[in-house]
Amino acid sequence: FKMVNSSHSVSKNPRRTLLQVHDRLAIAFCSVKQAPFLLSLNVKNAHYIAGISTHTLKEEREQLSQNEDVPFEPLGLRLVYGFCEDVLHSHAFKQGKVIVICSGTHPKDITNTALLVGGFMILNYDLDVDNIVDAFEPISRRFVTYDDALEVNDCLSALHHVNKHCGWLQLNSKYSLNPRQRNSSEYDPNTIDMAEYVHYDNPLNGTLHFLVPDRLIVFNCPADLPAGAPWIDSAGVRTFSPSYYADLFGDFGVAIVVRGSGDGA
Repeated sequence: FKMVNSSHSVSKNPRRTLLQVHDRLAIAFCSVKQAPFLLSLNVKNAHYIAGISTHTLKEEREQLSQNEDVPFEPLGLRLVYGFCEDVLHSHAFKQGKVIVICSGTHPKDITNTALLVGGFMILNYDLDVDNIVDAFEPISRRFVTYDDALEVNDCLSALHHVNKHCGWLQLNSKYSLNPRQRNSSEYDPNTIDMAEYVHYDNPLNGTLHFLVPDRLIVFNCPADLPAGAPWIDSAGVRTFSPSYYADLFGDFGVAIVVRGSGDGA
């Protein structure tokens, strides 16, 4: 592995539209459509993909919270993992091309794109946070703080800790979150199956977050629904009943449920 001189990568471009953070990864401060015209890369050796749009996230979170005042929060593990999978399985990456992630120019979009790319560098290249911070240093002033006072580096440090020190998170994990579905030939007690994590993190499947494997689950407060329905869809939002979660909790061996949100919490 050889780290690219990221400062040089920015300074040699008078418009400061590109930062190469790894020999296979770069961030472009423009759209995918603009990239081929603004960047001086040989298109045969580069592949342009979009980062994540704050506007798209805002629409999704407004639907989930039914609240127009949506906070600027760090990207969830589902999105970071999905980005890693998309890059690793892309034809361009397998061909050895440089993947250029186009963030646009909005500070929030640049911040979220840095989190995605930094997450990939941790999970795929096993880099330390200090290496990533150094790579991002030329654009660090473009980052903005999340509403809960977290910085990009805080999020990357947490991801690195879960990956490196706790051993819970690996891209190729075969561990199952559900004890009844664990196969002895695939069971790894130190990691979680991210495909399963993504399934339950989906708003259509309960929005469960497994903070500590086999120990701690966070979920949205259920609601009393008519006619014993396990869930209902209304105004683009799926709401679940206590019985829906009870069935899942039985599978996961949950023994204690603590209410921390909703009326009367």
